[in-house]
Amino acid sequence: MNGVLKKSKEAIFHKMKNAKSIEEVNEAVTDHVPYHMTLEFVSYVDGKEAVAKAANLIFVENLKRHNLGGELDYQALLEPHLNQALQIVGCKGPEPDLLLVYGPVRSHLGFPAWRIQYTEIVHMGSLNFMRHGSLIKAIYNFTKVHQNYGT
Repeated sequence: MNGVLKKSKEAIFHKMKNAKSIEEVNEAVTDHVPYHMTLEFVSYVDGKEAVAKAANLIFVENLKRHNLGGELDYQALLEPHLNQALQIVGCKGPEPDLLLVYGPVRSHLGFPAWRIQYTEIVHMGSLNFMRHGSLIKAIYNFTKVHQNYGT
């Protein structure tokens, strides 16, 4: 299921010459390239689908171990297990620095919570009012933000 923003992806990349999609680059490259921006387009269903795929993978692997004579693993699902499963199914990306939320509700609307620990979240309003200038303004304002990560 793709929303309006995901369908407008190509037009946005055409306007922003120094931007690449998250699929084109890896985390190591984006951390060290100046004047470079990595964009990821997600919708409210992406986080739910990712967790469902990861949980299914963990279940199937556990079932295979049991069928090969091993014991069923009844441990509680831990974060490292889920992170590993998310990476295997291709849904574990780097934590974004800036999350722009389009829509009528001030919520991250299902964006994977495990990826927004230190993320600046900006509510942009309805997609009906989406303008190139408002996107540039949000990015400019973000460049003035100072983030403290603790000691």
